[in-house]
Amino acid sequence: EEADARDCKLVYADPETVTDEELRGFSWFTFKENVAIALTVAELLGVERETALQGMYEAPPDPGVLSVERYATHDGKKLRFANVFAANDP
Repeated sequence: EEADARDCKLVYADPETVTDEELRGFSWFTFKENVAIALTVAELLGVERETALQGMYEAPPDPGVLSVERYATHDGKKLRFANVFAANDP
């Protein structure tokens, strides 16, 4: 109703349309919801799904993306550093 009142079109980006296999193409942790939004926008612009996915796979990740770096000290201790600066994502 609100979209109609503003002469807008509401477009739903369904995260269930993103497969686990498609998520594995990313070299960083991402959410199906975010990928679904990007794929929906690409579709609206006439970009094929595979082309959009390939572009996302090849793009550098956001600087705040969740990542875990692994380190080993000289005495054999294993350390992990988790970058959670993007913790505002669900």
